[in-house]
Amino acid sequence: MTLKNNWSSAYLCILSLITLINVNQVLADFTNVTRAASLDRYEIDSFDSSAHGVAWADYDNDGDLDLYLPYRFKFSRFWENNGNGTFSDVTKKMGITGYMSACFADYDNDGDLDLFVMNFLKPNALYKNNGDKTFSDVTPFSQIGDDRGDTYGITLGDYDKDGDLDFYVTSYLFYPDQFYSNNGDGTFTNLSDKLGFKNLEERGLGVLSLDYDNDKDLDIYVANDFGDDVLYQNQGDGTFRDVAKEAGIDLPFNAMGVTTGDYDNDLDLDIYVTNGGTNVLYRNNGDGTFTDVAKEAGVEDRPGIGWGTSFLDYDNDGDLDLYVVNGSLENVGKIPGNPSWPDRSGPNVLYRNNGDGTFSDVSESEGVKDDGKGRGSSIGDYDNDGDLDIYVVNINRHDALYRNEGNPNHWIQIKPRTNYQSLWVGTRIKAIAGELKQIREIRAGSSYVSQESMVAAFGLGEYSKVDEIEIRWPDGTTQTLQNIKADQLLVVTPESWTIQAQVDPSNLKLTKWGKVRRLALYPNYPNPFNPETWIPFQLAERAKIKIEVYNIHGQLIRTLELGERDPGPYLLPPQAAYWDGKNEGGEKVSSGIYFYRLIATADGSQQQKSATNSMVLIK
Repeated sequence: MTLKNNWSSAYLCILSLITLINVNQVLADFTNVTRAASLDRYEIDSFDSSAHGVAWADYDNDGDLDLYLPYRFKFSRFWENNGNGTFSDVTKKMGITGYMSACFADYDNDGDLDLFVMNFLKPNALYKNNGDKTFSDVTPFSQIGDDRGDTYGITLGDYDKDGDLDFYVTSYLFYPDQFYSNNGDGTFTNLSDKLGFKNLEERGLGVLSLDYDNDKDLDIYVANDFGDDVLYQNQGDGTFRDVAKEAGIDLPFNAMGVTTGDYDNDLDLDIYVTNGGTNVLYRNNGDGTFTDVAKEAGVEDRPGIGWGTSFLDYDNDGDLDLYVVNGSLENVGKIPGNPSWPDRSGPNVLYRNNGDGTFSDVSESEGVKDDGKGRGSSIGDYDNDGDLDIYVVNINRHDALYRNEGNPNHWIQIKPRTNYQSLWVGTRIKAIAGELKQIREIRAGSSYVSQESMVAAFGLGEYSKVDEIEIRWPDGTTQTLQNIKADQLLVVTPESWTIQAQVDPSNLKLTKWGKVRRLALYPNYPNPFNPETWIPFQLAERAKIKIEVYNIHGQLIRTLELGERDPGPYLLPPQAAYWDGKNEGGEKVSSGIYFYRLIATADGSQQQKSATNSMVLIK
C-alpha cells in the first residue's frame, strides 16, 4: 500500500511539473487574416525568384501601418491601412513599381516617409512623399539611379551624425555593394570606394544597421550569399572598417536574411542570420566579439532554406522570441544553364524564448507553421492592439498576414520622433520594469530585403508600469521618462511625450491589454492545488458562462454556474472562476487529475462555444 501511494505521489508530482504554469505565462496565438484584411495576393513565379521583400510603414501619418510589396514591377502592391482591420489597394494611385525590395525613410527631413525601391536591370528609384498621399519620382535629381545591377537589400542611418540619412545597398550580380551619403539638399553622393568599404562582389542579400558595440554610432552588417559576411564598424570619423574576423562572425556560408535584438536581455545586440545551410545565432559577448550559440539555443536546424527572420516578443513576456521564414529553390534548376537544386522546402518556424538562453519551436501550436515558399517577412502591430503581427511573402502561393490574438501580459510601445521623422532611425530605447531590462533600436531595413515597423515594442509580462524609459537619440543626447503606465503607445519627442489613441480595427471591445477576439480558457492557478483553485478565462462577446469539472474517468462532478459575463478577460481573483475542490454534494474530492470545460452560450442565441483544460489536485 505504501509503495502504491509513493508511486501515485511521484506520478502526480511529474504531472504537476508538466502542467504548472503561471497565468502571466499563457501563450498568444495567431490567426491568418490575409483574405479578411483584403490582402490576398497570389503571384506565379516559375523560377523561384529569390527577392521578394515587404515593408511596413505609416506613410500617411494617420497612426497605423501601411504596406508596400515590390514584386517584378507590374505585380507590386501598395496597401493603405483603413484603420478597421482591412486594407485598400492604392497601387495605381501611387504609380510606384519595384522589383526587389523597398524601405521607407524621411531622406529630406520634411516630416513624412519617402520610399526607396531597389530594382533589377533598372535604376534604383527614390519616391518623394508629397504629404498628400501621393509620391513623386525624384530619382534623376537625387542621383541614386546609377546602378543597373541586381540590387537586393537596403539599410539607412545617419552614420556621420550630420542630421540626415545615408544608405547602403547590397548587390548580387553586376555591381559591388554601394554606399550613398546624403548631401542634405535632396541629392546623394556615391562614396562606396572612399569610406573603407570592401566593395567585394560576394552577392550581398540581407543588410541592417545596428550599434553592436554600444559606442553610440551605427555599424552595418551585410549577409553575403557567397563569401564571408561583413561587419562594418563605424569608426566615428565618417569611415568604416570590416571587423568580421576579429569579431568572430566571418563564418563562410550562404547567408540570406539577418536580424538583431537583445534576446538574452544583457543590454547589447545579438545577431541571427538565416542561411542556405545552417542558421547562426551570434551572441554578443559585450567586448566587441560574438559567439555562435545557435545549436545550444535550439535555433540552428530547420527543414528549409532560411530567408526572412525577425526577433519579436510575440507573447509580451519580456524576452525576444524569433521567427524564421523557410522556402525552397528547386525551380531554379529550370533556368537554362543553372545546376539543379534539391527541394529543401519546409515550414516557417516560431521559436519561443524560454528565458534561459534556449528556445522552443511553437510554430504549430501558435498557428504560424506556414509551409509555403517563403521569402521576405516583416513584423509590426498593424491593428494597434499592443501585440506584434507577422506578414510573410510567399511565391507560387498566397502571402500570409498573421494577426496576433494577444494575451494578458502587459506591454508598452514607443514611437520616437522629433520634428522630422528621419531622426527615428538609429534611436536606442531602454525600458526598465522591476528587474526586467530591455533595449530596442529603431532601424530602416532588416530581415530578408524587408522593413519592419519603426515603433519600439516591449513586452512587460506581469509589470503594470515601466519604472524608467531611457531614449538615446541619434545625435547622442538622452532623455528619461519615469513611472509610465503600461499598455499604451507613447509618441515621444525630445521635449515631451503623449499617449496615442488606440485603434479598434474590428469594433470589438477593448480591454486594458488590447482586444479580446476569442473565447479562451487558461491554466488554473495554483496548479497543483489543495484544496481550492482559480480558473482564468476570457470572452469575445457577452455570454452565459459555466465551467464543468470532470474526473479522469470522464464523470461530471461539479458545475460552476457563473451567470452572464461581458466581453473581456477574467484572469485574477475575484473575477476568475473559483472551485473549492468539492463535488456537487459538497464533499471534498480526492487527489488526482481533473478536467475543466468552459461553456459560453452567446447572448441572444443558442450557439455555444467551449474550451477544455486539465488540473492536478494533490493532498
